[in-house]
Amino acid sequence: MSACGSAKSGGSSAPLPPFGSGLPKVTVTPEVRALEHRMSELVNRDRKQNHLPPLVYDERLANAARAHSADMHQHRFFDHLSPTWGNLEQRLTRAGYLFLTSRENLAEAPDIDESEQGLLRSPHHYENLMATDITSIGIGIVKGGPNDPRNLVVTQMFATPGKTESEAEAGLAVEKSIQAQRTQAGLPALPRLPKLDTLAKYHLSELKTDLSESNLRPVAKSVAESLVKAPIPKVSSVSVGGQVVVDSSQFQAQGALVQGNAKGFGMAVSHGTDAKGARRLKVLFLVGM
Repeated sequence: MSACGSAKSGGSSAPLPPFGSGLPKVTVTPEVRALEHRMSELVNRDRKQNHLPPLVYDERLANAARAHSADMHQHRFFDHLSPTWGNLEQRLTRAGYLFLTSRENLAEAPDIDESEQGLLRSPHHYENLMATDITSIGIGIVKGGPNDPRNLVVTQMFATPGKTESEAEAGLAVEKSIQAQRTQAGLPALPRLPKLDTLAKYHLSELKTDLSESNLRPVAKSVAESLVKAPIPKVSSVSVGGQVVVDSSQFQAQGALVQGNAKGFGMAVSHGTDAKGARRLKVLFLVGM
């Protein structure tokens, strides 16, 4: 007897637990660990046949996958939504795993070969196995399926991990991205303006995570008033923008940042959360025109 299930991150509005609040630790025998790694080799074998790059084995994903397999085994259910630990996004958040995208396959079968073959035959699971938006894999296997105690219960977790970076590191990466995108557009480098850096840092600390146009409008008004009192040479106005991203790699320079008449900019970054509680990087930029 075999069974399968698939899921990917996104689309749920469920609130998230505190980042890194923890999942149960599952003890794994060398025999089971070998099975987990062997199954990841089967996945990469199947991806290679479709001319796709191999996935890197990630022990952090494996630990989270193993916790879900153990949860299904212990509480006799077969689903991506755990009554105790939540959905895929909630479980990865508990594990302290920052990701750009994530997917999950579940299987219950007598062995890993039958598990993999069952997943390949199912369109949704096949989509996860052959996805091009993932770079990493972790496998969690527990003996004793919820449907048949002779089976293995298998969780395959796939992800593209986000970067773990300090605010200073993120700021440097964002600035590098801005300058690179200006160069690509045939524009000169944009100098940093200390006055705008100071204003950006102040206003970002006062803002909610949602850097929407309505939230930025009062910032623009306040910055304009500050520049009336203390003008910046050659700057007649300031454009205000912001982005909320998983990490600095998602930041895209846009608007005034890539305009030819920009005179300089200021910027601030900080870690925060979005409306669901997901860990995010906030970027506020002020561009002098």
